Amino acid sequence: LTKLFSRTRHPVAGWFADVAAVPRTLSTGIDLSPLFIQGLPFLARHPEKWGEVIKVLYKTAFDPNENMRLLASAKAQRVVQEVPNIILGGGGAEFFAAAKPGGLLTRLAAKIPGGERILQETYGRGAAVFDTLGNWMRIEWADALLPTARRAGGNARLDLGTLVNHATGVLSMTAMGVSPTQQAIEGGFLFFASRYLRSSLALVGDALGGGLKGSEARKSLGTMAVLGPLMYYKTCLLLDQEPIMDPGDSRMFTIQVGTERIGIGTVWVALARLLAKTAVNAQTGEWDFTQAFQFDSRNPLVQFWKGRTSILTSAIWDTVSKETYLGDDLTQP
Repeated sequence: LTKLFSRTRHPVAGWFADVAAVPRTLSTGIDLSPLFIQGLPFLARHPEKWGEVIKVLYKTAFDPNENMRLLASAKAQRVVQEVPNIILGGGGAEFFAAAKPGGLLTRLAAKIPGGERILQETYGRGAAVFDTLGNWMRIEWADALLPTARRAGGNARLDLGTLVNHATGVLSMTAMGVSPTQQAIEGGFLFFASRYLRSSLALVGDALGGGLKGSEARKSLGTMAVLGPLMYYKTCLLLDQEPIMDPGDSRMFTIQVGTERIGIGTVWVALARLLAKTAVNAQTGEWDFTQAFQFDSRNPLVQFWKGRTSILTSAIWDTVSKETYLGDDLTQP
């Protein structure tokens, strides 16, 4: 227990966490995920900001120092002073852990001539874009709601900081009392991105509360729940494809691009599928929810977790079950 809850990461758990961080960084480090995953609640509430988001993305990609200029701006300083619990910086820590100083990719790159420069110019810039976009969205969101928080008084400004943190996929694991060893175990075995998952589920919890935090959380989730399927349906019509909205179909909310199915994953789609399956199973009796914690591949809760689990655990699971999460048979060539 002392080792588990100490402030020092257990070396064995840390080794597995470092290994699991490599495919996580390689698969998410250079893409548009900050826009369509962590940024989805923000863009649902502020669709007029799309142009500004793209501008920030490209400016940071070509000049990583854009993040420092953002944090030094008068608006950012005002937000930090009035919303002291807002998290600025380090938003991409779990996604770029392997490319950070001391990370496994960084250590490997150091052994290759020019490797460190290549890593910095690729995944280093990806990390800068990720952090800058997250910081920008939190600053803009908090600044827009500051007048409302001031009028509300009390702890409204602290609630505002909690809201924008949760809505953009960040929270402080250390402040929650999660030890470095537990974080390593979660990152190495249990979850693909534990901090993002925790913050997203926390936003759902915020929606059940009152005040500014509850109201804004409900608006964000409600907007995504209504406009998301409508946008997907319209996209399918424009592409002359059949929309797939069956929660029992792994292709739900995806479109056909060549030989692949492409779609916005996110925990929000997974939660929508989980809730839809729960409602369908309640009527059909396909799954008995009195056995909700039974480890069975048909269990919607197990399916939800499998889609969020670490790459190492997912690979082991697929190998043992001989099929992928999407149901593809691994015994076939």
